[in-house]
Amino acid sequence: MIEFRTLGTLDLRRANGVEIDSLLAQPKRVALLAYLCLASPHGFHRRDTILGLFWPDADQTHARASLRRALHVLRLALGENAFHSRGDDEIAVNGDVIWSDAVAFEERIGGNKMLEALELYRGDLLPGFFLDDAPGFNRWLDDERYRLRSTAGRAARVAAETLESEGNLTAAVHWARRAVELADLDERAVRGLLEVLARVGDRAGALRVYDSFVARLAAELEVEPSSETRELGDRLRSAPTPAKPITSRPTEVAHPGSSQAPIAIAAAPASRPRTVTNRRGLMLALGSAVVLMLLGSSTIYWRGNRAHAASPIPSDSTLSLAVLPFENLGQTSDAYFTAGMTEEISSKLGSLGGLTVIGRQSAKRYANTDKSPQQIGQELGANYLLTGTVRWDRSRAGHELVRITPVLVRASTGAQLWSEPYEGEATDVFHMQEQVAARVAEGMRVNLSRAERQSLAVAPTSSAEAYDHFLRARDLGTIPGRPSEFLRAVALLERAVQLDPKFALGYAALGVAHLNAYWSLADDDPRRLEWAKAAIDTALAIDPKLPAGYVATATYYSRGKFDYPRALEALVVAERFSPNDADVLHMKGLIEPRVNRWADAIEDLERAVALDPRNPNFLGDLCSKLRQVRRYTDAGKVCERLIAAAPDRWSGYQISMGLALSRGDVDGALAIAREAEKRVDREEFRNGLLENGGWPANLDPHLLREMELARPPSIATAARARVIYYVLRLYLSVYKKDAAAGRRFADSVLVYAPKAISGVNYFDADVHTSYAMAFAMKGDNERRLEHTAMTIKQVPFSSDAELSTVFLVYLANSAVLGGSYGEALSQLRVVLSRPSHYSAALIRADPWFDPMRRDPRFQKLLADFD
Repeated sequence: MIEFRTLGTLDLRRANGVEIDSLLAQPKRVALLAYLCLASPHGFHRRDTILGLFWPDADQTHARASLRRALHVLRLALGENAFHSRGDDEIAVNGDVIWSDAVAFEERIGGNKMLEALELYRGDLLPGFFLDDAPGFNRWLDDERYRLRSTAGRAARVAAETLESEGNLTAAVHWARRAVELADLDERAVRGLLEVLARVGDRAGALRVYDSFVARLAAELEVEPSSETRELGDRLRSAPTPAKPITSRPTEVAHPGSSQAPIAIAAAPASRPRTVTNRRGLMLALGSAVVLMLLGSSTIYWRGNRAHAASPIPSDSTLSLAVLPFENLGQTSDAYFTAGMTEEISSKLGSLGGLTVIGRQSAKRYANTDKSPQQIGQELGANYLLTGTVRWDRSRAGHELVRITPVLVRASTGAQLWSEPYEGEATDVFHMQEQVAARVAEGMRVNLSRAERQSLAVAPTSSAEAYDHFLRARDLGTIPGRPSEFLRAVALLERAVQLDPKFALGYAALGVAHLNAYWSLADDDPRRLEWAKAAIDTALAIDPKLPAGYVATATYYSRGKFDYPRALEALVVAERFSPNDADVLHMKGLIEPRVNRWADAIEDLERAVALDPRNPNFLGDLCSKLRQVRRYTDAGKVCERLIAAAPDRWSGYQISMGLALSRGDVDGALAIAREAEKRVDREEFRNGLLENGGWPANLDPHLLREMELARPPSIATAARARVIYYVLRLYLSVYKKDAAAGRRFADSVLVYAPKAISGVNYFDADVHTSYAMAFAMKGDNERRLEHTAMTIKQVPFSSDAELSTVFLVYLANSAVLGGSYGEALSQLRVVLSRPSHYSAALIRADPWFDPMRRDPRFQKLLADFD
């Protein structure tokens, strides 16, 4: 049976799991299939109704011809018996052939199987899908989305009520929250959530839900809640605060000599869900410019033996500290605040001379770890570890108390050296951060100059509310694969700088958020570049010594203007004000190859890795750059560290496979792929194999089957992502010697490529390489050459030494496919003479170049670069 999934995604597969991608590339025919499956009442639909929805501007003759063609294509892809006809006027989907998740969802709702139905509802119907020339269909789709979402909301509410009556309160809370999310502003759903939260003892959480709901009603509808809802809110507010149940045995930490009661620190959960790495196209993965992340920390609290008496700290020749993510003891929704406290304390300590602070990304890899302090210290190269807890108590209106309890530990022994709680209003957090940083420095015998003491006391803003918006925005910047979150970050940061027009750090972050939104295609309006520059200039006008302002400037020039020399000038200033900032060094190391400064790039990346030794991004970029300059032994050592640091991420295995191929070791590359399969998320693994263009994984029947199951991006995603996917499938078809499939994928590239053209040379050169490959596959050499010339013109070596070489690799591949061997040899000679991922051994092993094996010029090329 064919599976047609439309809730939260778009997916069409045969019973064997193979995707029917020929249809997914044809939006109107997908839309027709969706309508025939889902339109109410289910069953037969009149052709006249379908014509009016899909071809409203065509006359009857042409519209009927278009419908016949569409149904013919659907039958070819899905099978002749996929549809039933009733005379000439009605058509229906054969439910025995095509299974639809949306239809199954409604069937389970009708059978009162609410939890089974909710398992199928993974999001809105065909999110982001629309047809430019079919407004009637778009209106139908909007109505269906709303209807199904409302149905799911009611189902979640019923499920919550049933589970609560059965005494399963944890599950009841989950589904009650889901009901509120799905049934927007539904007071019955809100009351259900308030009641179950009260039953589990989370009165503070219930009041936050109530207050938020009241505020939304006032802002969006200018009304108050019903009397029933207000009475429930009043009862919650006047009820005595219950003792919160303890679900795990706490570890008690008391400051030595303090009369205060010990602070209970709940044990962290033993594990957390794996985060699936985003799919990245091969060309964008190799060719993309620097991406500046707004880094945030996750929560951790190391659970080991803590000494309860202060111990003297003997002097060390090298003072190095790892600030492990503090544990959030407040509500789950406060995790962003705890991460912000961790990062700010780490940043303050990192600004001190005589102290090396390990990079945040390495430290946060130890969230929820059971490793001992000795292991952590050894792996990070740290003498000391700083960890602790943060609790933000919002239960008392007008008095939001924050308590920070840091714990300093000697890594070599695991002994606690110092701990002291700091408590104050939310408006006092900057003073608490200063106190913690100063006390840690004092405990580690770091001599602070007057200037350093003054710098610790500097608060980034005078507004606690503005700072809260800033922290929320920074947390959004850590979410992978969600470009829309950058637009939310912009909104939060705009509010932050309105609250405090002197908030320099907020302006710098706002500039970067605009750039992230533009770069990620969440909004490619070129005015975002102007808005970004204005915000960044304001930040530096307020504080000319703000490192983040110069990093934002570098981001603007590298990602907005592709002016790499000016970006590097800004980073030199940032490094002067923040000499041990691993992120600055990493950014320099990624930009320097663009201006052909490879030795400087590797030096800066090595320094970044020394400061942030288990950061997978840093290790991966260093390994990749070492491979490009063909230092394969050194690259291999770094790759081993990368896999050890992130054994469940594809990137380390991918680079390792590339290294093996650079040496001509095909069997070794396959062995690495098989090892990766044991550890990497299945979807990430499949897409990763395909990112390599399919070779050499196509030589292994099992790995080939895995690649065939890699899913294309949804139609709602940017056209550029789909162009990349179909180019990669074209590559795989060539390696499989399946010319017919290759031509189909070439056709798909040509469908989406025009939609991916943006008018920006950097982005469009990538699209033109895809055009060249597609036309080569179709045998149109004239059009291939046209797009080859456009690629070279748009990104010449003089403007981007690294990316122009990457593009030249793909152009050489398309020249081989097009039979222009002399052109390919000329391009390969240039590639081999520059830093690149290509080597003579790789070209000798790669079957893509089989058509040229007997050419003496090809043999001479390999001999020249062996």
